[in-house]
Amino acid sequence: MKRLLTIALTAGLTLLGSTALAVEHIVRIEGPGYFPNVVYFQVGDTVKFENYGPYPARLKYTSGNWYTSSNIGKNSSVTMPLNSSSTINLYGPYYAVSTYFGGTSYAQYSYTYQLKLVRDTAPNSCPDSRVIC
Repeated sequence: MKRLLTIALTAGLTLLGSTALAVEHIVRIEGPGYFPNVVYFQVGDTVKFENYGPYPARLKYTSGNWYTSSNIGKNSSVTMPLNSSSTINLYGPYYAVSTYFGGTSYAQYSYTYQLKLVRDTAPNSCPDSRVIC
């Protein structure tokens, strides 16, 4: 019984320790771009996108696929897990232009504004002093 209690307590503390290290990064969508535009993360962190732009926004990988499955409403937010083991590159936010039967048409502010979610291999470090980590 004592051994079972020790194992349960150890497992519980291990779980508690791993979740305590997770960080929520906040990225503001500001019209055509993001602030900050570079985020350093560890696997298990989350990113909260807060839309302060004038329109509902949707995010797309630079590879062409959608990063968010739906719109982030104006003055709304969405939190997503960061489980990728590599850098995530996103174009500047897209915004809903019009709705038609069966879908929504999107336009992009600009290719110039991009967001990089960079997997940081060293915990609790900020390799670039010009960005918020």
